[in-house]
Amino acid sequence: MRHAKKLLAGLTAAALMLTAAVPALAKSDFSDLDGHWAESYIEDLYDRGYISGYSDGTMKPDNSITACEALVFLSRFYSLTDDELAYVCADWGEISQEYVPTSLKWAYEEVAVCLAAGIISEDELDALDLSKEIPKETLCVFLVRALGLEREALELEGIELSFADAADISESATGHIAQLVSMGIITGDEQNRFTPKLGVTRAMAATLVSRGLDYLEDEDISLTLDGYSGLVRTEAIIAGVGSGYVQLRGSDGLVREFELSNGAAVTVNGKSSSLSSSLVGEQAEFSALDGEISSVAVTTDSDVQWVQGRVSRVSSASSGTYVMIDDVFTGETVKVNIVSSSELTLDGDEAEHADLSSGTFATARIDDDKLDTLDVVTLDGEIKGEISEIVYASTVQFKVKSGSTLYVFLLDISDLPTVKRGGATITIDRLAVGDEVEIAIDDAEVDTISSTATESGVTATLSAITVTSTGTFWVLEDDAGNEATYQLDSMASIYNGSKTISASDIKVGDTVSVSVYGNVITEVELVSAAQSSEKFSAEILSVDSGSKTITALYNGRLVYIDTSGATIISAATGKTVKLSSVEEGGSATFYGSFETSNSFEATSIIIES
Repeated sequence: MRHAKKLLAGLTAAALMLTAAVPALAKSDFSDLDGHWAESYIEDLYDRGYISGYSDGTMKPDNSITACEALVFLSRFYSLTDDELAYVCADWGEISQEYVPTSLKWAYEEVAVCLAAGIISEDELDALDLSKEIPKETLCVFLVRALGLEREALELEGIELSFADAADISESATGHIAQLVSMGIITGDEQNRFTPKLGVTRAMAATLVSRGLDYLEDEDISLTLDGYSGLVRTEAIIAGVGSGYVQLRGSDGLVREFELSNGAAVTVNGKSSSLSSSLVGEQAEFSALDGEISSVAVTTDSDVQWVQGRVSRVSSASSGTYVMIDDVFTGETVKVNIVSSSELTLDGDEAEHADLSSGTFATARIDDDKLDTLDVVTLDGEIKGEISEIVYASTVQFKVKSGSTLYVFLLDISDLPTVKRGGATITIDRLAVGDEVEIAIDDAEVDTISSTATESGVTATLSAITVTSTGTFWVLEDDAGNEATYQLDSMASIYNGSKTISASDIKVGDTVSVSVYGNVITEVELVSAAQSSEKFSAEILSVDSGSKTITALYNGRLVYIDTSGATIISAATGKTVKLSSVEEGGSATFYGSFETSNSFEATSIIIES
């Protein structure tokens, strides 16, 4: 990419060489333009910023343009982002430099764009003298390709043209010229001649380009470069691999998930391979188009180790300088010795070890037990998006789609961030897929998850209850007979007076007063009998012997179970067991009563597995 950035620096020079740019002149100030046959076309390109005048106040419309200048004109049909241009230059820059003489090096980037767009081929570029005038028929061929009409032109190849000098037109250009004639972009002169071998003036080029731009506007066509529009290329550490997707952690500490396109090219050390969990922790180069990975190149080296994680300590003493990093992959603290050859950056800028501090996020490349590079970030900010998925386990995968990017936040079930809905603190399982949230990031770590929905109050009659695989939905009817459907939060607080009750106590026909965030009911008040005891089966996520609490996943929600008064029995042996012997990841049946919507006081527990 350094090469691409070097190429990028030539863009300003290209513009100056082509347009002889000077402080802007009004159109009427060009002394040689008034009354010229191409005045309107030149003024059109002047207004669009395609062309400007010379330092003497003239436009010189009858000066010839070179093949190089013509390609620069056509490259401007494509509006590229800086990233897209950098990718084009990375792919085509060396070829451009190979065939473009150094005297025209200001056009390296534009010629690379023309190669990427298919306006000119490598063989054609090799055969073309860029410093000489471009023949009119050659410019027509390039213009058709720039407009994306090559296929239509090839279907017309060999067609009989009506120009008086049609015999002078190269057969390979007849289809392209016929295509432009049919569009009204080119016509013959007063003697119905096309003059295909004649050089092209600034006025002629301006006319063709202006008419081509009008065609694109009339047809509402936005030109893009196939394979580059929306392209992202990056180097990152593989954080996870699944069926049809890969998770990447960048130097900013954030994990992003990408789909793997069908037929994605995967290489490991240059050989065709496939992605597997064995590559987690390895660095790789990725190409992604519209959020879908199209190629992956992994290079492994037994002497190279990648470490990512939070900096816990930075120290300098007579024995040496080192940084301690809590490795996100292994959970171990890695001591990284900083040597004189180590390259350190902080938020992208060159840094010294004294600039580093604990709590920041670091990516270290260690080669042969020596620190090669250390990139440290102090990422703070917010990410807004929609919840895509929540996967509960000892590490919760909390996925949020922000624009076209899918972020994956890996959260410790025993140390979850604060979750807010309005002014209330709630548990993470009270958020649902589709909720709009804002993630507060502090030093590359999730600090707070906040629902961005606003609260409203509704008092109505419950007219219908529907239970689907995605949740429970209530239809509420107001006094005017208007109905609205809401999803019942699986952790909604439900009350009869001051007592907590369950959703099953609420019947169709009851009048309820509910609090709604977005389209989700979070709190319900009604008159009904409280249910005092229950039993349920659930997956055990964590066991805390100190507080005598089990955290379980039940119907997609977290339940905190007080086991202090419970008898725990193994279903396999029928014998009583201690809480400390209960394993995470197993399942159990719990008997007792709900004290609140997510706290359960157990009287007995049967460990199933």
